[in-house]
Amino acid sequence: MTRAGSRWTRVAAGVALLGAALIVDTAPVAAASVPLGELDVVFVYGEASSSSVSPKQARAVCPPGKVVLGGGGWVWASIPADDRYIVMTQAQPVHSSTVSGYFVTGTEVAGGLDGWWGVDAFALCGNRPAGYAVVDDPRPFSSTALKEAIAECPDGKRVLGTGARIDNSGGQVTLQTARSDGSRGIGRAVAKEDADGYAGNWSVTATTVCADPRSGFTIVYGASVATGSENVKSASVDCPSGTVIHNVGASVSGTPAGLHTAPPGVAVLDLNPEGGGRSAHAYAVESTPTDINWDLVVQVVCGP
Repeated sequence: MTRAGSRWTRVAAGVALLGAALIVDTAPVAAASVPLGELDVVFVYGEASSSSVSPKQARAVCPPGKVVLGGGGWVWASIPADDRYIVMTQAQPVHSSTVSGYFVTGTEVAGGLDGWWGVDAFALCGNRPAGYAVVDDPRPFSSTALKEAIAECPDGKRVLGTGARIDNSGGQVTLQTARSDGSRGIGRAVAKEDADGYAGNWSVTATTVCADPRSGFTIVYGASVATGSENVKSASVDCPSGTVIHNVGASVSGTPAGLHTAPPGVAVLDLNPEGGGRSAHAYAVESTPTDINWDLVVQVVCGP
């Protein structure tokens, strides 16, 4: 499904939710008609929508007997040009004794947005694999302009899913990276203050879903075609034949290429599993306009 198609599907649904509560949790309904892959992966969807309430959180909660493996999410405005006025501050797998799922939070940038906007969450849930563990790496609160968090899998385990959360963003911090490294040993999160800076103290947390090594798992990347100073970029990727998605991640990069070189104000807004569990899409915008060249890479963890 394209982003444009997804947006207008969500707009039609969101009209009925104007004035809804800040957090709206949908029932854990799998989007896949049958479980996929060796871990019986199912898709679960959650949404939050309102006229112009900020922040908002959507929760996609795994059904009984399943645990979160990874997921994705989407922060969107009803008018596409208004995407620059909202940012994703959480796209994170969450697992505890009481809940397992994927939570997504969005907030308006400093100055706010008069139009209405929404948040979607997608959890990829499956049977609990051997060695299952969820690791968080919260960075200390400070007013440092750029922060990176790295959540490392313990004891030789490998990444199944990744995520990130920004706390106390003030609408002036954007998420620029939430993904694994190429060897699936860590999950990395990078966030940066906007071009005007932010005097408040804020933090970023990286979250990694880990498990014992399993054969047939791989990481696949897809890059945006546009790599200049365009204010909107998208990237798509497909899993190899015989595998399904377990997680969607993304990163933006500037010049020179690197996870710390993206211009201030560039924000990842969309980490979207689609294509019946075998493809994914990512989307990023300039919440602060810039003439600096940048690009977007979507990353998926694929497995049998």
